[in-house]
Amino acid sequence: MLKDDLKLLGFTDYEIAIYITLLKEGPLKGTILSRLSGVPHGKTYVSALNLQKKGFITIMQEKPKIFQAIGPEIVVKDAIKEKLEKFREMEKNLLNQLKGIQKTKVKEPISERIALISGEDPRLYRHVFGTARRKLRRIYTCEERHFDRARIVNKLLKKGVKVEYLITKITKKGLHYMAEDKEKGLELKYYPIDNLRLVLKDDKEAIIQIKNPKDPKDRICIYVQSEELTKALNHYFDNVWRKAKDIEQFIKG
Repeated sequence: MLKDDLKLLGFTDYEIAIYITLLKEGPLKGTILSRLSGVPHGKTYVSALNLQKKGFITIMQEKPKIFQAIGPEIVVKDAIKEKLEKFREMEKNLLNQLKGIQKTKVKEPISERIALISGEDPRLYRHVFGTARRKLRRIYTCEERHFDRARIVNKLLKKGVKVEYLITKITKKGLHYMAEDKEKGLELKYYPIDNLRLVLKDDKEAIIQIKNPKDPKDRICIYVQSEELTKALNHYFDNVWRKAKDIEQFIKG
């Protein structure tokens, strides 16, 4: 998707709206740009100036400011090249850096197969998602979208991996994500569960995330590499799945 690709280049949602609007409409004053793009007036100038720093727009006139998009054929190739150079530079030191981070994040190794991890480690989620072979199951609120994980799920579906999401909360934004997932071929159901999130990969690995009800940002992850424990968690998932409601009624409603 266009927005996903632009986000990989470091664009925010506001910056995407502004750049696309300028490409469609041509040079615009800030007030008109705000109205056509849907970006709040107070955020329009900040976002536009950020795009100028990234090299995607230029300011044709200062008083009043008139913004103009620079053609994608000029800037996109350079922006991707710059990103690739940064990734190549990152690659040289990445392994040692990640090892250092892992040592600080792991609070208490319980055994060779279980570890407590403070906070949410995106790399761990990408590993568990990306190595699924038969099925990937998840219990979460569907209130946010991690596009890196969404891309991995798309690849899994193409490979024939069964993907089941048990949604624990119904929100307007969540229903939008659910409709997208349903169309892609994910199996979705709803059942209310408080402060618990779960990812199950085949019968081999699991991530259990427990949230502090008083502070949603405060969370602990339990990373499990145990067939016995993962099978037990899958059994729990099956029991809840049987009681859960099909998400279709909420999407259509």
